[in-house]
Order: sequence, then C-alpha cells, then structure tokens
Amino acid sequence: MKIILFLALVGLFSCSQKNISEDSVEYFTLSSFPVSKNIESKKYFYPEILTPHILTIKNAKVVLASISDENLIHIIDQKTMKYLVGKGNPGEGPDEIMNVWEFDNGFNENTIWAYSNTGKSFYEFDLSDSSKSAVSKIRQRGDWMQGMSMNWVKGNEIISYMNFSDNKFIVFDSLGKQISKAGPWSTTAKISDESKFVLSDLNQGSKSINREKLKLVLAKVNFDEFEIFDLNDQTVKVIKGPINEEFNYSIQADGNVNVAIEDENSVYGYNNSFMTENFIFLVFIGKTRNQLREIKETSRDIFQFDLEGNPIAHFKTNVSIRSIAVDEKQKKIYAITEDREPGIAVFEY
Repeated sequence: MKIILFLALVGLFSCSQKNISEDSVEYFTLSSFPVSKNIESKKYFYPEILTPHILTIKNAKVVLASISDENLIHIIDQKTMKYLVGKGNPGEGPDEIMNVWEFDNGFNENTIWAYSNTGKSFYEFDLSDSSKSAVSKIRQRGDWMQGMSMNWVKGNEIISYMNFSDNKFIVFDSLGKQISKAGPWSTTAKISDESKFVLSDLNQGSKSINREKLKLVLAKVNFDEFEIFDLNDQTVKVIKGPINEEFNYSIQADGNVNVAIEDENSVYGYNNSFMTENFIFLVFIGKTRNQLREIKETSRDIFQFDLEGNPIAHFKTNVSIRSIAVDEKQKKIYAITEDREPGIAVFEY
C-alpha cells in the first residue's frame, strides 16, 4: 500500500511540475545575482519579547509576534525602535488569541491582521491604542477550515493556502464562501484525498502578498523553490535555486494519515518571505536537517528578486536570522535574530 502510494505521489509530484509551461520555470544560482554584499546590523533587545517568531512593518511601526510571551503581539516605533505596547493575550477565551502564525497588513492604515492557525481565526488589532484585545475577528468555517493561511486580496476576499484541496490556494469571502481558486496540483490527473494532503505538506512555506499588483509568493521550506502567482490572470512562475538538487522524500504513516518525510541529506529551502512594492525578499536556509542541528543557525542569507523573479542581490548577514520585514524606501531590513537573547537586527542595504 505504501509503495503504491509512494509511486503515485512521485508521478503526481512530477506531473504537477509539468503542468507549468517551461517558459514559466526559471533557474538561478548564487552567481546569478549581480550584487553580493555583506551587511552589518544594529541589534535591539526587548525584555518583553523572549520568544520572537515573525515581524512586519506597518504605519511607521515594527509589529512582531512571539510564541509564548505574556503578549503575543508587540508594537515598536520604527524610527526610535522603542517598545510601545503589547497586545494579544494568549489563550482560548473570547478576548484572547491562541497563537500568531502570520501577519497581514490589511487595508486600514491603523490596524494589523494576525492569523492564528491553531484557532483558525483572523484577528484585527488597532496599532494606535493600548487595548490588548482585537477589534474584529473572522473565523474559518466549513471547507475553509482546511485553510492554513489568510491574506486579504481585495474588497471582501481572503486567500488561503489549502491543506486538503485540488488547489494550492482558494479565495473565500469573509463568510467562507468560495470565490476562486489558484494553483491546481494537476490539470491532467485526478488527485486522491491522501495525495492532496501530502502535496500540501511537501509544498508548504512562507506566503507574502503584494495587493497593488495582485501578486502572491509561496517560498517553500522543503526545497529551494518559490512560486510567484499572478492573481490577475491566474498564471504562475516557478523560480528554482540556488542549489537545484533533487528533493528526496519517503511516505510514512502517521496515525490515520500518510506524511512526507524528507531525506536526511535534503537541503531545506526558504524560511521566510517578504514582498515590498517592487521586490521579493527571501530568507534562504540552504542546510540539511543535521546541519541545522549542529550549527543551530537557520540562515545568514537574504535574496532579493524583482516581482518577475529576476535575481537582484544576495545579502550575507553578520548574525543568524529567521524572519524579516523590509522597508524598501529606507532600504532597511528588520530581522529576528537567533542568538541567546533573540531580538531585532536592523540592516541597511
């Protein structure tokens, strides 16, 4: 049974790649970047933030999420880097949030949206006051419960990466009605329910959206590849690199489901992504599981691409980082560090 499933998935995984026109698949190596630059940082540590996870920039503020602190959301003045206020009490109560998996800037200048993949809900927080509670909340329901992310697209539409679907992404309205789909796993083969779950798990990664140009990036963790979805015309461009090695995995049973287990020697791809008005920034891992355990560092490499996937610059950081936010106008990168006292490293590029 496992052998049959494995062979079917290998064929389907290859088929899903062949669905994409060769013109839309591009390859790069480290030598493809016209600029390679070492960048130094100034670090800021905050005793209120002991377990930083992700961050973004909104309305002259750095907004950071932590895993298990007293507050799960932290607001910092971008100019002074002074800690302003904490929000988001952790918990399962009506005024609490279970976790913060991703941020979305939304449409309101004074608010930020936080997605809880544990609570299957989207929370809106006000950046201009001291209240710890969300001002509004959208809960996933029905088929939307299989969504693993939430990003505003336009109007009342929210796009989610799907855990159990024929497509990578589905657009819903705020009440959970399906609007459109993007990124079919296959246009030629019928996909089994087991395969949908495994393919979703294999291809998961960091999502980032540019609402003005309606472009979405999926930067994959398990291998060195990212996809640029044009939500205007439903096209996708796949950018592979810089290692371009074959991704090896096996299928194993985990309870009642089958999961993909990567080979010990497979190199991880991208840990985080951030889109600005004109560019895509990616945190590249480039290490095997054993190397990550030995070195205890996720990344010291940030790649910059334009919105068409053309390599622009390779930045090599002086500290280990895990996630980033970028101010394109000020040419600054804000990154969460991975040292004994993690904080925010600010790089000028």
